Amino acid sequence: MKKTQRCWILVWWAVSASTWAGNRMLVAEFDGSEDTMPISSASNNGCFDPPGFLPYRDLGILRVGQSGQYQVADLHPPAFFGLNATGAADTVLFVYEGSFDDRNPSMNRIAVFDYGEWNQVNDEDWVELDSSKDYRIVFQKTCDAESGLGAFAVRGPGDISVVGSPTQEEYYGDFSTVTDILDCPDWGTHKYESFKYTTTKTGNYWFYDVGGAWGGSLADQRIYAGSFDPANPMENLVEAVNYYGFRVYLEGGQEL
Repeated sequence: MKKTQRCWILVWWAVSASTWAGNRMLVAEFDGSEDTMPISSASNNGCFDPPGFLPYRDLGILRVGQSGQYQVADLHPPAFFGLNATGAADTVLFVYEGSFDDRNPSMNRIAVFDYGEWNQVNDEDWVELDSSKDYRIVFQKTCDAESGLGAFAVRGPGDISVVGSPTQEEYYGDFSTVTDILDCPDWGTHKYESFKYTTTKTGNYWFYDVGGAWGGSLADQRIYAGSFDPANPMENLVEAVNYYGFRVYLEGGQEL
C-alpha cells in the first residue's frame, strides 16, 4: 500500500478572513500558438519598440449570481519588482460586456486589470457586474512576458460561474494573536501559522498570496513534504516563496 505523503504550508503573513460567496481563479496558458490582437496601453509593459499586436486568449463567458462589486487580483507581479513568478506569464485581463472583436479590442471593454495599472477604467481593483448580463474575459500578454500561465483571482458577493474554476482553498491568519515563532536560516525569525490541505488530483498546483491585493499583508510561503519540525525549518522543505505565485507538481492524496 502506498503511504500518503504529508505536507504543510506555512504562511507568515495573511489577511483577515472575510465571507465571499464567489471566489474563482481565471487562468490562461500561453505557449506561442495564440492569435494576436492590437496592443493596448495596459499590455505595453516592457515595450521598448511596441509591436502592433500581442498574443491573447479568449477565456469565454463569466456570469455572477448577484449584482455588485467584484474584486480582481493579478497573480503575477511584474519582473521589475524582482518577484517574477515561476512558470508564469505577465498578462493583462480585459472584461467585456457584450461582444468581443479582436480587431477592435477597445469596443465594449468595461475594465482592465494589471498588477502595475490595476483597473484602468475605475482606477482601482474592483468592477461592477450585473447578474442579468454576460461578460467575456480576455487575457493579453505584455511585451516582456515569457510563455507560461497568466492568472487572476476574482471574488465577490455572488457565485461566479462558466469561466475559470473555484479556488480550492483559502487560508487566513490573524498574526495579532499568533505566538508560534519560526527561526529560518534563510529568512530570519517570524511568526507563523500552518495549514493542511489534501490534494485531489496529481498534477501542477498554483499557490499565491493575495494578501496585498485584498488589502492585507504580504505572505511568505513554505511547503514541506513529510514532517515539519519548527526547530529544524530547512528539513523536508520543498518550496519557499516570497510574496508571489508559484507552481509545484504534487501527487493526489497529499496533505499540504
